[in-house]
Amino acid sequence: MKEFKTKDIFNISIIGSASIGKTSFADAVLYNVGVATRQGKVDDGTSLLDYESDEQSRKLTISSAMFHVESDDKKINFIDTPGYPAFVSQEISAINVCESSLVILGAVAGVEVLTKKCWKYSDSEDQSKFVFINMMDREGSDFYGDVEQARSRLSKKIYPIFLPIGNGSAFKGIVDIITQKAFYEGDGKITEKPIPDDMKSLVEKYRSELIEAVAENSEVLLEKYLESGELTETELMQGLKLGIISNDIVPLMAGSALANIGVKKCLEYIIKLAPNPEDKAKLIKCIDDKGQEELKRVGVDGPTLLQIFKITDEPKIGEFFYFKVKQGTVTQAQELIDTNSKQKERLGHLYVFNGKNREEVPSLYPGDIGATAKLKHIMIGDTLYGGKDNIQIELFKFPVTVITQAVEAHSEKDREKIGEGVQTLNKVDPCFQYENRAEFNEMVISGMSKLHIEIMVEKIKKKYNVEIELKKPKIPYRETIRKMASAQGKYKKQTGGHGQYGDCHIEIMPTPLGTGYSFVNKIVGGAIPGKYIPAVDKGVQDAMVKGILAGYPMVDIQVKLYDGTFHAVDSSDLAFQMAGRMAFKSAAEQAESVLLEPIMNVKVIVPDDYVGDVTADFNQRRGKIIAMEAVEDGMKMINVHVPMAEMYQYSIDLKSMTKGEGVYTKQFERYEQVPSSIVKQVIEENKVE
Repeated sequence: MKEFKTKDIFNISIIGSASIGKTSFADAVLYNVGVATRQGKVDDGTSLLDYESDEQSRKLTISSAMFHVESDDKKINFIDTPGYPAFVSQEISAINVCESSLVILGAVAGVEVLTKKCWKYSDSEDQSKFVFINMMDREGSDFYGDVEQARSRLSKKIYPIFLPIGNGSAFKGIVDIITQKAFYEGDGKITEKPIPDDMKSLVEKYRSELIEAVAENSEVLLEKYLESGELTETELMQGLKLGIISNDIVPLMAGSALANIGVKKCLEYIIKLAPNPEDKAKLIKCIDDKGQEELKRVGVDGPTLLQIFKITDEPKIGEFFYFKVKQGTVTQAQELIDTNSKQKERLGHLYVFNGKNREEVPSLYPGDIGATAKLKHIMIGDTLYGGKDNIQIELFKFPVTVITQAVEAHSEKDREKIGEGVQTLNKVDPCFQYENRAEFNEMVISGMSKLHIEIMVEKIKKKYNVEIELKKPKIPYRETIRKMASAQGKYKKQTGGHGQYGDCHIEIMPTPLGTGYSFVNKIVGGAIPGKYIPAVDKGVQDAMVKGILAGYPMVDIQVKLYDGTFHAVDSSDLAFQMAGRMAFKSAAEQAESVLLEPIMNVKVIVPDDYVGDVTADFNQRRGKIIAMEAVEDGMKMINVHVPMAEMYQYSIDLKSMTKGEGVYTKQFERYEQVPSSIVKQVIEENKVE
């Protein structure tokens, strides 16, 4: 394979909502450049990019896929990303390593909720953008309405450079505003013709808008435009590229990926206009040797520096680690340092991919994307470095998971296999997480949606041949007391020979919520020898593990040991542990035990139109509105404290209430007493066995 220098490398992430033809566009590109002998299709399972069995059976993209094309001594790396929020980690990592994004819109669907989210991710990484309105051959398509919608919902800097010839079944080609020519496509051929008479005024309108936007990005071009009122095609392209690099212009194109109309011309413009890694060079947040953040400009020259952005677990092959070369040249068998774990890693063979097909390469230059296999300690986001100083590129920022389920295995052997499976999937997808809750001997998994959990569980079932049942996770309730109480604990046992004797008097009292447990020794005069005091403390804490109401741990209690007796021969640590345990249980029964529940701090962002429905729903969930504020045009953030027990599968309800436009985060805030009206119900439903 030919080697490509940084100036000739271009990285494009294909992003957008689900079911609008991102993968179909990619398959059309691969067919047009001769990588594929026929155009793959998602619906019939022949796509080169949706090659996993789960993707083919569900007919949707689950994992991002890499492919590249070579043209005019240039290499263009594309990353096709999933459109469902379930797989947002794939999209975020792809955006992080690409200088540009191609945003696909559906001609009928227009700008969807997920499109806006994709756009925001792209903006956060300072990407340049191109827009392609797909499915122009669908009935109900409205190109000009889509343009205005895109300008109002995404960016006012969007400027069409293609206009469609016809809509719906009458769609047959595009008008190129820059060259002022019409291109009709069919049967794999492109025919150039003059612009149709009924489109000339539209072409003039949008071309004038484009020229004005281009002129504003260059003093030289602005002066030329003011003098002559026109720019040459060459000048227009020069100014357009400057505007794209600076994010002041977003060119918009149109076509149909399935019909392969407009795709070739779109690729031509991406090759001519997309910025290379040097054009979008930026300061990278790094961590120095002292753990402090610093901004470092990463250039072409210097020790090899790369960042892992994707990991796959391939059947019969093992793991592949995909990386972006940030600096220096990567070669086979090169030894680098994982600056996170400080472990050495030796690279194996290097590969570039077109879907599942891989090609070995001897080296990769700065800005390029490739993969290697069988690294030992690496996780997504980790940095590999060949220099002597410590450079750790800032990790990708993934969203917090929003849905949690408990996993029940049919056997201990299955449980071990499931544990191995969730660890592997967490490595592949950081937004799929797991936790073993020792309190309930329960494994819980978390993800971004119900679909996300379902697909991950199916992967584990299939790979490890296990049965998995998903259940509602248990709530970590706690117990405490509401008044002071005193009690004696006396443990006396005689079994022949030395016996067991321990005697203690304690006083327990409630402390403010969240202050935890404390033990106070008030023994005077040697009533209990000092060597047995820790044993009493241990016995008390052992008793607190299981409360008297429902068997939950007891918290926020001060225990004062103030008296006791001992036996010179029969007393022991074990005896005083038992005495402490007995004393605490006796005192707790007198101290008005109450049940505490975990309260979550929830922040929901929704369009103004849904604020009423969302707040009303929180009232039904025993939520307390803490704050509400505008965060952007037409959107509000609602901050509410809600019992954890009321938040089960909230993401599903929020999606239904807001038609998918609402997003939320949650984190533990504190414990509060369960209202007396529902204590009995909660105890019956959640009593610890």
